[in-house]
This record gives sequence, structure tokens and C-alpha cells, in this order.
Amino acid sequence: MASPDGLSTAVAAGRVGVGAALLGAPAATGRPWLGAPAETAAGGVAVRALGVRDLALGALTLAALTGRLGSRSTAATLVAASAFCDLVDGVALLAARKEVPGAGVATGVLAVASAGLGLAAARQLRATA
Repeated sequence: MASPDGLSTAVAAGRVGVGAALLGAPAATGRPWLGAPAETAAGGVAVRALGVRDLALGALTLAALTGRLGSRSTAATLVAASAFCDLVDGVALLAARKEVPGAGVATGVLAVASAGLGLAAARQLRATA
């Protein structure tokens, strides 16, 4: 496994990018994993809400990992919170697997795997805090 700092930084940076994409183009970015509902006004609200959550969590995590916000303990807490969000997202997508496109199911599997890696990284960050 990669170092907890490297893994956490990569995931946080990816979260910032995904969050920005979800905010900027909710229909286009939401369609592959939600299908047609992402193209509705209500779907856009949900996709943007997810986007701003990911953007904020990623940016705060990066700030903590680089020492600009709190300590390594703060970074570990943010990485764990991000992992919990990934777990809930993944379980929700997998529970709806009959109603979401194949990319949504794949995203759910990826989110659950990401949650596991995130929790392991958070535990390692906390151990070195």
C-alpha cells in the first residue's frame, strides 16, 4: 500500500477535481452513474450538493495534510470522514443497482473500496500524529 500521506493526498486531490466537475456540469458528470435523473433540475441539485461536499472535504484534507490546517490528527479525521462518505455513497449506489446504469454500479464498488483504503490511511495517519 502507498504511504498514508501519498494515498490521502491523491484521494483528496481527486475529490477536489470530481467535486468541481460535479458542480460545473452536473448533468454530464451525474448521468453515467445516476442515469436520466441527473439531467433533471432536482437531480442537478443532488449532484451539485455532492460536488460541493467533495470539493470541501478534498480541499480541507489537502490543507490539513500540508500543515496549513490543524495537525496530522486533523488530517486523519478528515480522511476518515471522507472514507465514511465514500462508504455511504457506495452502499447507496449498490442498493440501487437495479435502477442505475452499469457505471453507477461500478462507481459504487469503487466507492466502497476507496472507503476501505481511506479508513486504513486514516488509521495510519492517526498512528503517526
